Amino acid sequence: MCGVYLRMSKNVLSKNIKNFDSLILEQLKVRGPDGTNLVSDTSTNIQYGFTRLAIRAIDNGNQPYQNERFISAFNGELYNSDFLVSKIKEKFPTETIPDGDMQLLGLWLYLFGPEAISKTVGMFAGYITIGSKIFAFRDRVGEKPLYYGYFDDIFFISSVLPNTIYNKIALKENTILSGLSEYKISDSIYMLPPGSYIEVEQSDIIKQNAIKTHTYWEWPKRKHFISGDNFKNFKELAFESIRSQLVSDVGVSVLLSGGIDSGIVAAVARQEVGPTLQAFTLSFKGSEYDEAKSAIITSKHLKLKHEIIDVTYEDLALNVQSTLEAMDIPIFDTGALSLFTLSKEVSKFYKVSLTGDGGDELFRGYSLFDHILLLNLLIMLPMKTPISLFLKIINKYFSSTEDYLGIELKAKRALSVTSNKKLSPFLGAIGPIGGTDLFELISKKFVHQSGNDRKIITRSALEQYYVNEILPKIYLVKSDRMSMVHGLELRAPLLDYRVIESAFDLAEININFKKRKAHLKNIGKELLPKQILNAKKHGFSLPFHKVVKYLDMPQWKSYQSDEELAEFVKIWLSAKNGIESAAIPAWNLLVKEHFFNKSNQGFA
Repeated sequence: MCGVYLRMSKNVLSKNIKNFDSLILEQLKVRGPDGTNLVSDTSTNIQYGFTRLAIRAIDNGNQPYQNERFISAFNGELYNSDFLVSKIKEKFPTETIPDGDMQLLGLWLYLFGPEAISKTVGMFAGYITIGSKIFAFRDRVGEKPLYYGYFDDIFFISSVLPNTIYNKIALKENTILSGLSEYKISDSIYMLPPGSYIEVEQSDIIKQNAIKTHTYWEWPKRKHFISGDNFKNFKELAFESIRSQLVSDVGVSVLLSGGIDSGIVAAVARQEVGPTLQAFTLSFKGSEYDEAKSAIITSKHLKLKHEIIDVTYEDLALNVQSTLEAMDIPIFDTGALSLFTLSKEVSKFYKVSLTGDGGDELFRGYSLFDHILLLNLLIMLPMKTPISLFLKIINKYFSSTEDYLGIELKAKRALSVTSNKKLSPFLGAIGPIGGTDLFELISKKFVHQSGNDRKIITRSALEQYYVNEILPKIYLVKSDRMSMVHGLELRAPLLDYRVIESAFDLAEININFKKRKAHLKNIGKELLPKQILNAKKHGFSLPFHKVVKYLDMPQWKSYQSDEELAEFVKIWLSAKNGIESAAIPAWNLLVKEHFFNKSNQGFA
């Protein structure tokens, strides 16, 4: 993994240019600690920048990659390099093949055109200049980030959102309701959506309407009743993806939770690598969030080298500020602190780790899919339904041990769905602050929004919300930022687009009447012990209310009314007193406050 940067300005005398370049390249170094390379083109006034995390072609894989035909720089990994090389040699037999896979991606796009991005398999984000045009690309599911836009008279493309432009941005307050709700960061700054690329003429680059956006991949939608033949290949495709993502010129490890997804990845990787494969697990001693016991069962069964990284809540508290600083956009997920802490330790020994990310998205693994009828009932209930009724409903509907969220928080989430008719029910049910007092406070500001979302919710609609909103805008942002700040590359084999398309060829009827992730469990039967196949899902969260007691209360500069300030203080003190339902809003207030101070402008 690396950091990429391009800057162009029509005004060569602009006083902003030098400062902008130096600040953003310094910021990019966390993504590429192994070296910085700059290329300047005085004829076009374009600055190309690259910071490197050396994983493949250690000696010869540097970028920007350039010759007389094009210049390119990409952050990421290709997993079908052999296929691309064979096609190049077939059509261009005299072409020299570069050593680095990201260099190869640039050559591939130059020889076959930008639309040939659809033939690649990998995670990547970057750019190429060909003739008078600049193209910028992002991988299909959004594993790697890419921003672009305008700062005064500067056009830029970057792996990070530049700190220097925060005082020009007013991050919208409804971001706290749903995470990154749009790919439009401000009126002039954007995150490139997954599965797309932009095209722009250099001569028109300062004109915002000169940018053309192309989509080359989207998440598929399931058929209702008839599965396609492609699903028959799911196991083979999944295993091949895991094996292909072991390619590296440095050591590869596995992040092992107590679940099926990372267990399957670890099992296949173990078959390929052998007994030297190293697994890591983060442990919170004495917490129901701790998955170490399950991970130990898996590691012993697979005969893995396995390190349990024990952390105390005081340890986590010491990492809070650094976790916040690792974000370039808000991450309203307490799991960011867990992953930051785990990545910090793993990166001392490895540059690459495989994860089980994506398994829940493939086969509707989240608990809300089992409770879609309840969600629709909540939509129809009157707004003033008392919380006592919700508690009775939830107590009857759920077992007290189901999942890792308590009954009280589930009841409050149900209340959030019912009492906010003008907001999407998804925000109350699975949004970053659903079911919290903070949700009630902020949602009051959006009573003017359309109520078009208040209709019967289907499992299909919920699935599309997860894969198009939650996964790319929260989970994958968390995975990338929290690992890359430590120079650790995370790979998610289950998010290979061929694996996704195979899984989504399974019709709804073959999922809805079976236990969650039954099809992954069938594969797991061949690889994992029974205890793991039957274990309850935890999620990669943490008990943040146990961390808060080691933190000082923020100064709360972002409040906009006395009512808000009082609520902020109440939430923080509740978390400090060990109330679990206050943990998530306390974390999100901390993130909100951090970005308010960072922008010097706050939320609009």
